[in-house]
Amino acid sequence: MIRGARATSKYDEESSKVVQFPDPIENLQQTLNLLKLPVEVAANSKLLLDLHSKVDALQDFILKFSDNIEFGDRYMSPKEASNYLGMSDHTFEKYRYKTKVKIKGSKLDGMYWFKKSDLDRFMLTYDAKSASLA
Repeated sequence: MIRGARATSKYDEESSKVVQFPDPIENLQQTLNLLKLPVEVAANSKLLLDLHSKVDALQDFILKFSDNIEFGDRYMSPKEASNYLGMSDHTFEKYRYKTKVKIKGSKLDGMYWFKKSDLDRFMLTYDAKSASLA
């Protein structure tokens, strides 16, 4: 601030108060700061556009590889798998051994385990075949 610059004042006779008028130098500085805003907004806009393009690239990557990502995938016993598919044990066994589209299982220590993603894939394939799409 320039030395000696002060806000001007005037005595208001009606309210018996001193009315302060803004310092013209401060007013000019505020105006200059407001003029800088478009430059700052433009810089922030460029940053936001860069971030937006990175988010888009990340979404594309996730969509491209989402078939290989199994969220919440786990192994189930035959009983858990039949319950998950909403089938009786007999029907589940039929789809494991006797149908063209079979339920895939993995044997570990003499017991079969069924991966949730494989069960989901089986249901999608079965639904497609039932609707004559596959």
